[in-house]
Order: sequence, then structure tokens, then C-alpha cells
Amino acid sequence: MNDGYIKFFRKFTKWEWYHDANTKALFIHLLLTANFEEKEWNGITIKRGQLVTSRKKLAKALGLTEREIRTSLNHLKSTNNLTIKTTSRYSLITVVNWAKYQVSIFKNDQVNDQQNDQRKKEKTTTTKERYNNKEIKEYILSSKLDDTPSIFSEIISCFNKVGIKEDSFTKNKVEFHFKNSESNRELIQGVLDKGYTKEDIFDVVYLKYDQWIENNDKNKKDMSTYYRPSTILGEKFDEYFEEAKMKGIS
Repeated sequence: MNDGYIKFFRKFTKWEWYHDANTKALFIHLLLTANFEEKEWNGITIKRGQLVTSRKKLAKALGLTEREIRTSLNHLKSTNNLTIKTTSRYSLITVVNWAKYQVSIFKNDQVNDQQNDQRKKEKTTTTKERYNNKEIKEYILSSKLDDTPSIFSEIISCFNKVGIKEDSFTKNKVEFHFKNSESNRELIQGVLDKGYTKEDIFDVVYLKYDQWIENNDKNKKDMSTYYRPSTILGEKFDEYFEEAKMKGIS
């Protein structure tokens, strides 16, 4: 339990309980103490993201009263951050979306530390593992080699291939040739570090293509020049993503 780590994204500061000190402390404590692998306990299976505890134990661990723990647990239950199954002997807490705080930027690369250690022993290093190695992360971000992680090229390809047709505003043929450059990789990495997935980025690209290219004639001015990674993946990405969710794209 003392090994490994969890991930926090910058958008955590916008979480509704962020300014509630007790609820925030409790949630972080549960993330840190929940099972990171499935275990058997007293004849029941405790899955990843779950833990067996009690209000008394939580109060002692956090220096709070049991009443304060109960209030914070109710807060977290009300916003679907966790579920609780209570018996006469214990409470089984499940952290909802626990895996979001554990996964790497590569959505399908959810190996645990033991598997990573084994790979190191076998000296078999894949592109994804090289990228997750902090010592060479900066090198890969700036690399121009073809073995850079495919997530970058996939996202750039989405920008280029989401549609090749006529701009409805300018009536010009639209073709895009954005590059898998260091600056674009840094933009992509910045969005991924905030907790978004490549699918989230795709959704925003589709939205902005629809608004700024395909239906550009509905805008008061030509918006096609804004369809580029530096704009879409910039400081307004959170706003664009929420817009995509509201429109049912995400």
C-alpha cells in the first residue's frame, strides 16, 4: 500500500467539494487507501477501488469526529463519488471512477507496478513504457522519429482527416496538413495531463470542425482560421469540451 501513486488532474480544483476541507481530505484518503488489486477478506472479495473501514477508523486516521466523517461521506455519496455497503461489522466503500486516478495517458496501458518491474527485469521496453519513463519523456516529446507514441499521430490525423470538403463560408476547398511537431505534441500532452482522453479530444475536434468549417456560413465572420491545434487544444479546451457534452457529441 505504501508503493505506487495516484494521479490528480488540474481540473480537480474545480471539483464541487474542493473547498470543503473535510470532504476533500476524506476523498483523497479513500483514493490513497482503496485496494489497488483484488483481495479476499473474511470470505468476501474486495475489488480494486474498494476498501473495508468504519467511521471510527476514518475519524482516527484524519483527526476528525465521526459526525464530520458521516457528513463528508454523505456529501460524496450525494454526488456519486462513492457508494457504501454497510453491515453490522464493517462498511465496504467503493470509490466511483477510481481507475481514472490510476491510469496512464495511454488508455489501454493499465499495467501495475509489478508488471512494469517484471518488464524491466526482462529488458523488454515498448514505446509506451519508454514514454512513461520520466528520464526520456522530454526526449520523446521533442523527437522527430517515427516511434513516438501513436496517440500523438492519431490526434493530429483527426485534425487533418475529420473532413476534406468545401468551407461553407469561403467556398474554398478545405485541406489540412497539421504536423506531428514538438509544439503540437506539447499541446496534446497538456490536455492529456488534465485527465482528458484522446476520445475527448476527438469529440472537441469534431465539434469545432462542424462549427468553424462545415457550418462556417452560419457564423458572423470567417472562423476557419481558428481550426488549428493551438486554438482547440489551448486554454479554452475545458470550455469546448463542456460544449461538446451539452450538444451530445461527447
